[in-house]
Amino acid sequence: MKSFASDIDNDIYLDSYGDIAIVDGADAEAQVIKNILRLQQYEYSYDLSRGIDYLGNVLTDSPNLVAWQSQMLDTIKKLSFVQQITRWVY
Repeated sequence: MKSFASDIDNDIYLDSYGDIAIVDGADAEAQVIKNILRLQQYEYSYDLSRGIDYLGNVLTDSPNLVAWQSQMLDTIKKLSFVQQITRWVY
């Protein structure tokens, strides 16, 4: 698997040759997971069911962290390269 690399600000950048930086292997998988967890629900206009419901579960007067965590883990488990989640820290 390959993915565009991103810096600490989540911006893609150019490598030393002036090409868009690419990561592969475990780094690419981590990049994909990071990106899907940052996608807020209803933000992806072509499929409104994709993304994490931060507005409904976290950014509310009474956050439901159990539902948020469940949605995050379910989203990660749907990825074809994920076999299991052995540790979860938030």
